[in-house]
Amino acid sequence: MVIAGTLNEYRPEYVSRKQIRSYIEKLVENGMLFYTGEGKMRTYSLSKRYESEMALITKAVEIGLMK
Repeated sequence: MVIAGTLNEYRPEYVSRKQIRSYIEKLVENGMLFYTGEGKMRTYSLSKRYESEMALITKAVEIGLMK
């Protein structure tokens, strides 16, 4: 899944560009997102780590371990 247009279509009444950028940087640092390209050509995608952790969480919810 590629995350596109996030900073071009943000809602300034809810969150600032700086807050969005900071959050995205934290997700990259934690391995949940990765990026390709530089500057205006940079795109972000969900990492394999994110996908596997979400699959594990989904399974835990399905079998009743988490609510």
